[in-house]
Amino acid sequence: VSLKSTDNRAVSLVRYSPRPDESDVKSLEVQTAANERYATMAGLSIVEMFQDAGVSARKIPLDKRQGGAAMLAYVEKHGIKHIIVTAVTRIFRSTEDGLRWQRRWAKQGISLHLANEGGVSLCANTAMGRFIFRTMLSVAELEPDLLGERTSSGMKHRQRNGQRMSGHLPFGHRMVNGVLVEDQTEQELGKRIVELASAGTMGDRKIAEILSAAGYTFRGKPVSRS
Repeated sequence: VSLKSTDNRAVSLVRYSPRPDESDVKSLEVQTAANERYATMAGLSIVEMFQDAGVSARKIPLDKRQGGAAMLAYVEKHGIKHIIVTAVTRIFRSTEDGLRWQRRWAKQGISLHLANEGGVSLCANTAMGRFIFRTMLSVAELEPDLLGERTSSGMKHRQRNGQRMSGHLPFGHRMVNGVLVEDQTEQELGKRIVELASAGTMGDRKIAEILSAAGYTFRGKPVSRS
């Protein structure tokens, strides 16, 4: 549902989330191409493009993101009536944030176009338009919430079963079939370090020299002050 406008000028916004990999970076190109194809099909002319790279739409409202804020300012200044994104998730991950802006855009006659959602154009000036948009926003917000719950549940399960929780092994432990167990050799090394340090008569370098001379190693390497 959209408001009719004789002004065909539009802006394009693309975004990917934090902790990007190569596919995320490439997704900006994919999103940009999709938005351009949609604009051509819909008879719109993209006059400016904006992006939020590595920014969370769940934690940061649209007007607090660098690309989002720049887009909003441009739309306001130039009287733009069309905003193109590939999907709701590229602009909003918060129902509250999405509804706030959609209500404002409805009053201003601005339409939000979703290029990868069958070219749906949304404007919350009708009951059905508001319903569809609220549903899309709820799904967009639900996805990261469920991921967070699954991640938390998985970490608790691993913790209960003594499984590794991070990429770094804690001192005095080793992995056996994916389970964290005590390494007696390392435990003994730790006790010896404490004993020498407690004497208060030597520094780290001297302690390392004594341990190395006694044949101690740390994960296959000579003991060093680090």
